[in-house]
Amino acid sequence: MIGAAWGWAIVCASLTTFILSTSKYKEGTMQCGPKYPTYSTKSLTFHFIIQASNIFLPLFLMIGCYVRMFAEIKQHMQRLDENTALDRNMIFSQQRRVTITLLIVLSCFVLCWIPYCVYSNYAAFVRDKSTIPRYANAIAYCFGYMNSACNPIIYAWRSPSFREGYKEILCQEPSYVVSDGPLGTINIRTRRPTPEINKEIRNRKFSGP
Repeated sequence: MIGAAWGWAIVCASLTTFILSTSKYKEGTMQCGPKYPTYSTKSLTFHFIIQASNIFLPLFLMIGCYVRMFAEIKQHMQRLDENTALDRNMIFSQQRRVTITLLIVLSCFVLCWIPYCVYSNYAAFVRDKSTIPRYANAIAYCFGYMNSACNPIIYAWRSPSFREGYKEILCQEPSYVVSDGPLGTINIRTRRPTPEINKEIRNRKFSGP
């Protein structure tokens, strides 16, 4: 999947830069780039393919994956309800938390890419590019790139285990990790072996009574 994503990105960039267009200063923006799209049928068709494959297809795939994830989580919660003594309200709260987290991630993707989608489609059809405000280009690209930074923030906000993981990485405190599993609210504190702990265990093992 990773190779396919990179391969498709290279194909799209190569076609846009070397085959379908030439480089020029893009009016209404703050950058140079390919003269794309032009008003030929070939170029506009490629433009819609890019939009569909890079924005709408990932959106539908994310929706499908999250629906499947929610279904699996719901089944897991039902098994917990049947086979454990956990409080039913706690199980419902966990399921609700996971659902809200998935909706936040999906909503963030949509909100971040709508400005770019609107801007790029408008720029594709307006003939006088100088009428496009320069700040529109910067806003559209910033929102698109911002999506990559939002997910780690969302996960840290919604999941205690992610917050502890960030503390472990940033503060170099690997002794303890809080794991909330897929449920989001049950905190299970586990001890992760560190070099110091492993050394202490070996010393105890070979030191005798």
